[in-house]
Amino acid sequence: MLLYVMKWELIMQYQVFVKSYTENKFIASIIGIPDSTVEGATKEEAIALAKAALEKQLASGEIVTIDVGKERSQQETDPWLKHMSIFALLPNI
Repeated sequence: MLLYVMKWELIMQYQVFVKSYTENKFIASIIGIPDSTVEGATKEEAIALAKAALEKQLASGEIVTIDVGKERSQQETDPWLKHMSIFALLPNI
């Protein structure tokens, strides 16, 4: 008997801004994430350090999505709904 176990992993992508600061220094910042600016001797090292910093931050917290604005009832969003009850008074044809 064979048993297959599938592991699903959520992979998130982030944009990283990398800038050459001096001849042997690169700065990398993850866009939209506070306190995620790191320095490395090479571009690749700076990116790797930025990834490690983000993983450390995500290990102690999480990113959530929120909705902002007034919630509207279905009656407000669909003007035809207020007329639907008139059909309940009609006899079955």
